[in-house]
Amino acid sequence: MSGPLKGVRVLDLTGVVSGPFATMFLADQGADVLKIEPIGGDITRRSRATIDKAGEFSALFISSNRGKRSLSIDIKSDAGRDVLAKLVAQADVLVQNFRPGTMERLGFGPDDLRKRHPRLIYVSISGVGETGPYVKKRVYDPIFRDCPASRHPVAAGDQPPADDPHHRRRQDHAIFHRAGGVVGALRPRKKPGRAIISRWRCSMP
Repeated sequence: MSGPLKGVRVLDLTGVVSGPFATMFLADQGADVLKIEPIGGDITRRSRATIDKAGEFSALFISSNRGKRSLSIDIKSDAGRDVLAKLVAQADVLVQNFRPGTMERLGFGPDDLRKRHPRLIYVSISGVGETGPYVKKRVYDPIFRDCPASRHPVAAGDQPPADDPHHRRRQDHAIFHRAGGVVGALRPRKKPGRAIISRWRCSMP
């Protein structure tokens, strides 16, 4: 696909919605996005109603992964990590939304890759940041919506707090900031002699 990001290689190690949406916008702008999925595929492939006879694609999956190529790898295995290492060496951007500490345990944390690939743009996405009591927990939209901080402070009478009407807007802003941050980090890489790894951290506000 042609576009301003044509020729940019993005390694997409994200799942569900938050990361795939951001990398999809990079694909829309012409980036070559390779989505790495587990052997069984991203869980959103078969969530809700599927839209093909084989049952491999759901509307949710298609709506956040258009324009990408996909490759299934068992990154917990030695062979899988070897394949991933070769793909990282060819990438301009790596985006991941594993729980904090996972990429470090696999040997693909930002500090590990900084030494080997100083021009790599490394994007980490998390639901609640990298520290705190919930850092090891999975964070999906329904879970986040049930957190007190995401509930609207105004309730009528004895009614429980309502959903925050700005929740979806905050999530969309976070997605656009991830994609925009990648585009901004790509520009300095075009200058001769620049060899600085750029790491972009983003969590749900």
